[in-house]
Amino acid sequence: METELTKKIKRGLAHFRLDMPTAMRTPRYAEEVWTPTGIVDFIRFEDCKTNCKTKCKLIHYSEFDPVIIAAISQKFTRGECKIPGETCPNAACKNCVFRQDEYDVGMRITCFEVKITVEDFHSKHGHNFHGHHNYYVVPKDLTTKIQDEVPEGIGIIAYYEKSDSYRIVRECIPREVPVELQVKLLYDAMKKWVDKLHYEYWHSEELVYKTEYHSHTLGKPTQGETSLW
Repeated sequence: METELTKKIKRGLAHFRLDMPTAMRTPRYAEEVWTPTGIVDFIRFEDCKTNCKTKCKLIHYSEFDPVIIAAISQKFTRGECKIPGETCPNAACKNCVFRQDEYDVGMRITCFEVKITVEDFHSKHGHNFHGHHNYYVVPKDLTTKIQDEVPEGIGIIAYYEKSDSYRIVRECIPREVPVELQVKLLYDAMKKWVDKLHYEYWHSEELVYKTEYHSHTLGKPTQGETSLW
């Protein structure tokens, strides 16, 4: 059975460090989802940037609206970086007005395994990492006790209970996930979503069951019909 600390840690993972944290990019998540090696504590699906390209409106001016380019590049030479001798991208591009980022939108799957004690970490269960990004999530005091045993490529997120906050103490190494596995993980997560909605619907206090006993339209009396159908 989950402890209150485990539940508290899970609540914040849905929106921790999203790649595209906007109102139009709502992440989807589920708990206790089957994977090829067992049940993962928490899995998240989110939009992410793929095939990212950085272009310069000065250097690649022919690809942009000429009216806009004419308005912003009067003091600079078209076809050249505003910094003589540099090209794009460079360190100065980060906050440059001429920078233009282009990307496709893909899907990122992140697996989180929550461990709250050393014994929990050493358990044979709960080490199921099949996402693009994969992390152990542990209370802050536990990070130093397990960090040398965490496999290469798996990240560590420390949870600070007093402030109810998270911090990555070791970044994971992104992985490729076969399309077939992505579909399987989505399907198993979807079953969790549907089951939860089904349970909440049929246990809602607002749902009124009206049992009717009368002749069915096909002629046979039916017991237990409801006005919902």
